[in-house]
Amino acid sequence: MKAMLATVLLAAVTLHASDYVQDYKALKEKVGKENLDKTLADWRKKDPDNPDAWILSANWALEQSDGVKVRSNNGPALPQGKYSLELRDDKMVVIGPDGKPAGDIVADPSRVGILKAAWFISEGLKKWPYRADMYCGLATVYARGQMWPEHVEALRAFVDAAQSQKGKLRWCHDEPLDEPEGEFLADKLHGFAHEQFELENKAADQRFFEIAQILVRACPKCPKGYNDLAVYHGLTKNWKAAQPVLEKASAIAPDDALVWINLGDNCARLGKADAARKAYQHVIELRSDEALVKDAQAKLDAMDKPKR
Repeated sequence: MKAMLATVLLAAVTLHASDYVQDYKALKEKVGKENLDKTLADWRKKDPDNPDAWILSANWALEQSDGVKVRSNNGPALPQGKYSLELRDDKMVVIGPDGKPAGDIVADPSRVGILKAAWFISEGLKKWPYRADMYCGLATVYARGQMWPEHVEALRAFVDAAQSQKGKLRWCHDEPLDEPEGEFLADKLHGFAHEQFELENKAADQRFFEIAQILVRACPKCPKGYNDLAVYHGLTKNWKAAQPVLEKASAIAPDDALVWINLGDNCARLGKADAARKAYQHVIELRSDEALVKDAQAKLDAMDKPKR
């Protein structure tokens, strides 16, 4: 599935931006885990206009949502019996009385912790609607709880904020973004889309498609969304549908070698040999990515090889 079209996987967007990880860890070490809930409540009460109090409260609530459950290989809970745990192929496996694998351990996030974390961030966004990190954090919280409609709606809210707060978006600790707002938004949406792509199931594929559509509408001059749409059409083997979005992406980003290699591959699938050659040749001329240049040259060589 992943080899159908070349993709760029961005680092996963997480609630815990690196500086907040350190802030949260330092606070917990300072006051003790047993006092953290009261400390955060007092902080929010005494300093309600400090976004850090709300963000760290969300981190604490999210931590409380972490848990595990044991299930059988068929899904339901295991019956009463004597079981042991073993690490096999980097995975913790439940071993039954007969010495054979009987089940596994899976994450069991508490819905209460997820909802509390989401509430803290949502309340914060009422005060600081320009905080892009909080929108990304909210989407991540919902993903942790597998609350997928809420996850997608949080991304829509992020797009709406990017429009209503244009020129004002900020990141962690109220810091400026590290790239132009349009590019920043596109990168984040692209990252969230590919988190769904990595899940490799039909429901996630549909969410991947939905987020890609959001990306195209929000950032129509960015090739990432069109490329993501082409990836989705590749998953469904709808190569004809992939062609116009790849052509649009190549028109928007004539110097993007990834887009052009994907366009060449799709032209080849559709039997458009001349168009495929032109796309591969363009990748070689760009010389922007050595791996893609080698790939394009190999595909040209294969096309020129006499058929037996």
